[in-house]
Amino acid sequence: MNARKLALLSLPLAFIPIACEGPAGDAEEREARIMASAYPEGAALYERQCRACHQSDGQGLAGTFPPLAGHAPELVQAEGGREYFIRVILWGLGGEIEIRGERYGGVMPGFARLSDENVAAIINHSIHAWGGEDALPQDFQSIKPEEVSELREPRMTPRQVRETRPEF
Repeated sequence: MNARKLALLSLPLAFIPIACEGPAGDAEEREARIMASAYPEGAALYERQCRACHQSDGQGLAGTFPPLAGHAPELVQAEGGREYFIRVILWGLGGEIEIRGERYGGVMPGFARLSDENVAAIINHSIHAWGGEDALPQDFQSIKPEEVSELREPRMTPRQVRETRPEF
């Protein structure tokens, strides 16, 4: 069985898109199913690697773990934001950051053990999920595994990653 089939089989049932007549449930549930079908590997990886801190709705935990919903699309459009987001996933993040006036001080571990494809999939899921697709320009290019590969060297500490955070 190939990795793609295995990833699809490991998705929670709530993420499997279904066809039905009439209302498909609440909007958040429906959007989650749509995004999982568009980025199934990223959705499955997010569930396993990111959900505990950033929550299933991407809202994070106040004061500790920042939201990805709404913020991820803004971040990747800022100058240096794509590279920063990749480095955060690879090397982690240490030090306080501020998003929309709220400060977050949690520490994020790095996930350099994940493949370039998996890192790109998690980031693409985070960018496009929770209404993020609407915040992106029409010509937006998803993160490619080659971009991740290029940023594996030099290795960085979580604090060094924090110092590269773009201002916007």
